[in-house]
Amino acid sequence: MVAVEAEQKVSHPGHGDAKVMHFMRAIEGISLEEFFSRWELAPNRIIEVVPEVGRHLRQCIHNRCIDDANELLAYFQTDVSKIHEGVASIWFENATSIENFRAYEAELLKINSETEHRFYDPAESFFVYARESLVLG
Repeated sequence: MVAVEAEQKVSHPGHGDAKVMHFMRAIEGISLEEFFSRWELAPNRIIEVVPEVGRHLRQCIHNRCIDDANELLAYFQTDVSKIHEGVASIWFENATSIENFRAYEAELLKINSETEHRFYDPAESFFVYARESLVLG
């Protein structure tokens, strides 16, 4: 996936030790602009409804697919039909507070169930818990 990063505002920015990467596939028939627009509004709505998430969230970056660039990936024999339109990198304060991602995800699913806010396909999306490590430096 070739992407551009878009940092989302959080209530308590800073360094987080626990990371979730949420790979998101857009629903059929939605434009990338509308997908990104609806996705951008979701974190603030989640934090309003579940303030506990906001207390532990340290950073949230939306990696937005650059559609025109994905054809370049075909050179590397990548199946561009399997590329996710977005990947959220979400950092929580620590390994204990990362459990708040489940509340984040539950509220995201509620938002996504509203027709006027629907933007991603949960059945084609997934998340992984991650810990960043410096490889070269």
